[in-house]
Amino acid sequence: MIVKHIGLLLLAFIIQSTVVEHIAIWGIKPDFILIILIYVSLRSGSLIGVILGFSIGLLQDFYGPPANLGLNALCKSLLGFGVGIGKEGLYKDSMLVLMLTLVISYITHDIIYHIIDTRFTFDAVVSWFIGVSLPSVFYTVVLSLLLIYVFAFRRGQLHAKRLFPE
Repeated sequence: MIVKHIGLLLLAFIIQSTVVEHIAIWGIKPDFILIILIYVSLRSGSLIGVILGFSIGLLQDFYGPPANLGLNALCKSLLGFGVGIGKEGLYKDSMLVLMLTLVISYITHDIIYHIIDTRFTFDAVVSWFIGVSLPSVFYTVVLSLLLIYVFAFRRGQLHAKRLFPE
């Protein structure tokens, strides 16, 4: 199972590094890594979420600017831990709960990232949040709904249970 999760995250990283630039709309890009990290954390729990979140975040940091080294690793570790804690408590059979988890996780990740990145400059965080983060959240949720539709569609109905089999 862990090998499958690592493979999914590496595939998401490759897609994020290559394909996302071509599907960006007015500079707004979806975040496939967060979609997969949330899925993995919901499936496997907080320990796996932290380890894989740190690993994929560090890989993103090596790919990005050196001034932010470790920032993605920190944010994705926190995200993996927070979502992983909800593994037992979240009602994963509901698409609405899954989408709300994605939205809240994405917004939390972005707020933490940009508060630290801008050195606690409130005006920069608010303008960035309204101009970039909210449209990115919308775009990511729409694409994740398409992914869920592809992976959870069965006999004319969406079954979230197919995403999280026992």
